[in-house]
Amino acid sequence: MGSGGYRSGKESMEKETALEGYEEIARLGKERDVWLVLDKASSKVFVKKCRRDFDPEVYESISRIQDPHIPKIILCQEQEGVLYIIEEYIPGETLMEKIEQGCIFLRQETLEILVQLCEALECLHVRYKPIIHRDIKPSNILISNDGVVKLIDYNAARRYEEGETKDTRCIGTPGYAAPEQYGFSQSDVRTDIYAVGVVLNYMLTGCPVTEKIASGKLGEVVKKCTQVDMKNRYGSITELKQELQRLMGRRRGGDEKAMAPSQSREKIWKAGLTVMTFGIGVGIGLAVFWELWELVLSDILKFW
Repeated sequence: MGSGGYRSGKESMEKETALEGYEEIARLGKERDVWLVLDKASSKVFVKKCRRDFDPEVYESISRIQDPHIPKIILCQEQEGVLYIIEEYIPGETLMEKIEQGCIFLRQETLEILVQLCEALECLHVRYKPIIHRDIKPSNILISNDGVVKLIDYNAARRYEEGETKDTRCIGTPGYAAPEQYGFSQSDVRTDIYAVGVVLNYMLTGCPVTEKIASGKLGEVVKKCTQVDMKNRYGSITELKQELQRLMGRRRGGDEKAMAPSQSREKIWKAGLTVMTFGIGVGIGLAVFWELWELVLSDILKFW
């Protein structure tokens, strides 16, 4: 995988040797089987994950995706029923970490993050066999230091199978998992749309959808995303993305760089500073004007 999938014989031995070229240096966060590793050859830092319950075809497909919102997989190797994954290390914080730190998201900032999340899901959903993430939640949404949203953790992901009536495994995070993930029907792209709606609501209200729904136009989006009947949700992640873009008042071009989530605040500060500077300048100008006028008026009175 990552360079052509699972192989045997000589190439398998070469991959095993390649896996040994990464030295574990620190456990990453609270994850038991996620490590920061050092590539002995290049001295670069990567992330190593160990998965015991996985869909090999999902990781095979993801390893071929080249997109800024999907962490790049460097190497995958299965050994004795365990899948070892080496992927790029992305400095940043998860959405959950930001929330736990008390971060309050502005409306525009929330929309920026959600649009980028939709772009990540588009990459998964447009595959020949769509990949359904099935575990969209704040702890699986990473915001890099340069403001790019990354969708992480594909352990619950599965490929959509035409003709299936329900999932073979009921998996997901309570509060974010759609009803169909509990065995009512097969997950499809609308399952991820449900979870995006829950995340949107949580960012706006700090509450699950069962306790409080956001108000206004964004609240209407949340309600449509989280309909119990899949047929009443948005039909595709692209449709949802376009609705969010409409609410932002603009459309992102394909080549437009992602705005850093903190950039909206930065723009507000810059605008305020500009207005304040202009005000000070006008004030100084008026003071100088009146001082000059008083001198001129004084000279006129002396003349008369």
